[in-house]
Amino acid sequence: MSEFLVETYAPYEPASAAARVKDVSLAADRLSATGAFPGASYLAALDRIIHLHYSTVVTVLVIVGFNLVQNILLLIPILAFRIWPKKAPAAIDSAKAWASRRGRRDLSWALGLLGVALAIPSVIALLSR
Repeated sequence: MSEFLVETYAPYEPASAAARVKDVSLAADRLSATGAFPGASYLAALDRIIHLHYSTVVTVLVIVGFNLVQNILLLIPILAFRIWPKKAPAAIDSAKAWASRRGRRDLSWALGLLGVALAIPSVIALLSR
């Protein structure tokens, strides 16, 4: 009876880099397929772009640029895995470590500078009245 209670497991072997890259690329493909439906903010941005009355070529370039900027945080790791499949995991881990060390301070500075840049035109408009 005790031989039925004993279970055997295969020894654990970590996935190879190629298997991890394949899993990440499959997940990215699934994510891009599910995220392909535009949201309200995207449609509002397209409406604003269309009402700028640019030529067709410029409108297409603006839309492509808008999409690149909108999806840059998704595209960087995906392209890294496609271009450098062996080096990408280490580079991404390094970027995460850098962001955890310096991210809060650098983000605070960036947001502070953005706030000042947004406040300057308002102050100028108030003083010019």
